[in-house]
Amino acid sequence: MSVPNLPSLPHPPADGATREYMQHLVNALDYAIGQLNRGEPLKNNVIGGPTGSALAAGDHLIFEGQTWRNYPSATDTITSGTTQTQAGATALTATYNRVTVHGSTDDGVKLPTAIPGRVCVVHNDTATIDLQVWPNTSDAIEGAAADAVGVTKLAAGVVHQYVAADITTWYLISVTTPP
Repeated sequence: MSVPNLPSLPHPPADGATREYMQHLVNALDYAIGQLNRGEPLKNNVIGGPTGSALAAGDHLIFEGQTWRNYPSATDTITSGTTQTQAGATALTATYNRVTVHGSTDDGVKLPTAIPGRVCVVHNDTATIDLQVWPNTSDAIEGAAADAVGVTKLAAGVVHQYVAADITTWYLISVTTPP
């Protein structure tokens, strides 16, 4: 079987087009994960096994020096922190995070440490509006000050997808409402 190659990803642009770059990155990773989930090998000098070899189940994705699991992790039944502060927000640890207990408006969760290319999906699967999403300590969301809560609150039933552009900055790249 031939091993497909992904197109090389450009380095982050210096012209302010970071959101487009991050969307391109997410699309490439979605493609790679889809290939792996279907049991198809994937080989590329940008995304591949530890030495650029074809990936198999249990291997890791290597992207610009960062190691990713080849299957996204998921955490279900998360309870949001009730202090309405970064320190008291529930720390998210998975790629996909489903909040099922959200007691009051402005209770919150905290993104993991920003690593370039890291994706974090947050699903407010409750009837309570305005879940706050905080960055990890010393990180920022959407260019806000370090440690400041994200500007866009997560409405009830909505999913936000965040991507880290560098070691301190998260960007909200999509907002969806599942069917």
